[in-house]
Amino acid sequence: MYVKNTRRSPRRVRARALSILAMVTAVEVTAEPAYWGALEAGPHEVRFELIEAQDPARRFGDQAVRPMTIGVWSPARVEPGAARFDYGVYIESFEAAPDEWLTRLERPEARRDAPGLQTSAVLAGGSDGSRFPLVVYAAGFNSSPTIHVAVAEYLASQGFVVAASASVGRHPEGMTFDSEGLLAQSRDIEFAIGLMSGRADVDTGRIGVAGFSFGGSAAVLAAMRRPDIGAVASLDGAEGMGHAFELMRSAHGYGPDNFRIPFLRIGRPAPELSDRSLVESLLFSDRHWMEATPSEHLDFIPSASFAFAAGDTYEDRALEINRLTIQTLAAFFTATLSQQGERSIEAELRDLVSSQFEHVTVELIVTGAQSAPVQQSSSKREERGRMYRVAATEDGAHWRWIDRLDWRHAFE
Repeated sequence: MYVKNTRRSPRRVRARALSILAMVTAVEVTAEPAYWGALEAGPHEVRFELIEAQDPARRFGDQAVRPMTIGVWSPARVEPGAARFDYGVYIESFEAAPDEWLTRLERPEARRDAPGLQTSAVLAGGSDGSRFPLVVYAAGFNSSPTIHVAVAEYLASQGFVVAASASVGRHPEGMTFDSEGLLAQSRDIEFAIGLMSGRADVDTGRIGVAGFSFGGSAAVLAAMRRPDIGAVASLDGAEGMGHAFELMRSAHGYGPDNFRIPFLRIGRPAPELSDRSLVESLLFSDRHWMEATPSEHLDFIPSASFAFAAGDTYEDRALEINRLTIQTLAAFFTATLSQQGERSIEAELRDLVSSQFEHVTVELIVTGAQSAPVQQSSSKREERGRMYRVAATEDGAHWRWIDRLDWRHAFE
């Protein structure tokens, strides 16, 4: 069943009326869902809605227009006693069958029970008339937003409107790991920004983008193409890996000199993959490079938190990184986009890095933007960088400050 959106739009936006009444639980909105781990909700209740739209400017295989399914999480005014829905609603919404993270659960009972996990969101709720920053989130390569909902729910509870769509690719056959696929996802981000800009609860002067893996690189490219994006965050994105550098450089709209906004990358060290060349080329951006050790690629999405909530096996290290990643995103966008952000990005991130971690070591490098182009006479750029190193000890976590001229060698 589809209900036409009452606003006139050339994109023919339609809001889907989900057939999910059976999945809504009679649980009052009081506690955080189990898959949030140790995170605590912000001051806002969260409403979820699904929007189906069409981009008439792009084809999709034999189709004359590109279909877009976008999930939206927003701060909402919720009636007392409102019921949250179950996680199965997300699976149905994004038609993720089987959902990619469910297939990774080891215990059959966990795979069976996971769709019944309670979420933090409701389907009914209104706005109080406030306008909030917008964060558009890009899923990883060929995946849907279902594994990222903890990020979206948490940010919405903190006062952000979050929009996310699947990693689809240019053609119905799926995403391709090339510049064509990267541009397709980047344009999906741009389309979502345009679509969400018409909402009364979105402040179009405060827009951020984020993404995981391939989606993180698409977020970086989108910021090079659109001047209205105010901050970018990448979760172990391909832009920090050598094999993807040339892919990004060949994408239409690539231009490091156009990137003049704060940037955050949080990921794994992976010396065999890591390549900071692209990030170093963003000379006019305040760059924040954070690494968690030990870590794996999927630690930077809340897969371990979902496994924990479903009663499956998980690693404490991964749970800590899940929490660190989501809190870091919230702190970064609060400092860069929120009117409530009274502290600098560096101060917000330093506090997180200085937090106690029992199973991981966290390192942060901050490099300030250059105010004007400079002539490079050698391969080294003299930029002042700061690194915060956290080591877990019996007495807790401690951090120390390193100041280097060439921050590329700060880890040596």
